Amino acid sequence: MKACVLHGIGNIKVEEVLTPSPGKGEVLIKIRASGVCGSDIPRIFSNGTYHFPTIPGHEFAGQIIEVGNGVDKGLIGEKAAVFPLIPCMKCEMCQIGEYAQCRDYNYFGSRCDGGFAEYISVPAWNLVVMPDSLSYEEAAMAEPAAVSIHALRQAGIQIGDNIAIFGAGSIGLILGQWALAWGSDRVMLVDIDGGKVSFAKKMGFSYSWNSNEDGDPIEWIKEITEGRGADIAIEGAGVSQTLEQCFKSVRSFGKVVAMGNPMGEMKLSQK
Repeated sequence: MKACVLHGIGNIKVEEVLTPSPGKGEVLIKIRASGVCGSDIPRIFSNGTYHFPTIPGHEFAGQIIEVGNGVDKGLIGEKAAVFPLIPCMKCEMCQIGEYAQCRDYNYFGSRCDGGFAEYISVPAWNLVVMPDSLSYEEAAMAEPAAVSIHALRQAGIQIGDNIAIFGAGSIGLILGQWALAWGSDRVMLVDIDGGKVSFAKKMGFSYSWNSNEDGDPIEWIKEITEGRGADIAIEGAGVSQTLEQCFKSVRSFGKVVAMGNPMGEMKLSQK
């Protein structure tokens, strides 16, 4: 099969590699769509994966074409996305169902081969079977969609809340859509990239702000909320400046969620 193989930082090639076979408890998926996460860019070009060579990619979906021993053959032909974290199932966190806190996990696309390939074998436990009404491209967005839902659940979102989102990337936009579906009053998106802000407005987010050109986003949020501040502020860029802006734009007893992957050391000023 063909795959994008990362041999070292910045050294990624399309190559012919062996097609995997499903082992016990696994299924073989023919990958139909793979997303490029914001974390994939530094993983490929700056930081690297945990070992080389590695096939990157952790946002993917496809069709189940073969099953290993112990797996229901009725899954063959189904459309599925994949939960990319492979828990050990042995540690204390796994034993209580907190798989994201597993102490010895594996992970598609960074610790083991991922979805930038034509086929992949995955544990049946990791499958998220999708209805035919969803496209493969939509199914591949299951992981970032889940990240967005988790952030809002952590914040305890309520109907009528005003939500400020710092970072209008893919997950920021998905998060904004979830917030509106949840019954938010206003969703305010902030970014420094004019292209992202323009795209957000085309997506229907009328409260979108380019902090490089339009001015101070904290004053803008306070103006929209009549001086009260946002009920929830979500940091989605992974930089110190936006984290601090979250704290300064949220109301008294409001909530701040740090969702973005940190791009370096995160600091807060004393102001």
